[in-house]
Amino acid sequence: MNDALKGISILAVTAVSVGWMLNSDNNFEIAFLKDEPSAQQEAIALQDAILQGDDPTQVQSPTAAGNGQSPMPSTGCFHGFVSTQQGSSVELHEAPYVGVVHDNEHIYMRLTGQPIYLKMPRDDYSEAVVQEAMPVTAASALADIKSPIDECQEAHVVLRNLVTF
Repeated sequence: MNDALKGISILAVTAVSVGWMLNSDNNFEIAFLKDEPSAQQEAIALQDAILQGDDPTQVQSPTAAGNGQSPMPSTGCFHGFVSTQQGSSVELHEAPYVGVVHDNEHIYMRLTGQPIYLKMPRDDYSEAVVQEAMPVTAASALADIKSPIDECQEAHVVLRNLVTF
């Protein structure tokens, strides 16, 4: 089969699949909610709200994960000082940094004046890992920051542990 026919076949299968999905009942059974009818109803209501174009983060209450009071912004950039607690394998004492949130899961930090990059989970500010590099989008976002003090929120971090390789 030549490339043109392959492309047409792929488009046809995709169109049929999308059409089926849009015209069917999209309430999928979620395995871990199978034995909890109230949780299933909440999940179905959430799916329906998303399909109607609602933003669930605006209409639902926050989840139980975390205390809801994060010292870091969920998007954008921030600056401040990073330190490690006494006894950490690497010692940092109020090292200035600039950081960005990447994919709302990790924070990438560049220590000012040093070729050190740190990566830490967005929801746990007690541990970070030294990185040799960072994702291109995070590096680009850091490079676009002209004046961290004027453009970014201030947040100071004390790490319990800094992991190096």
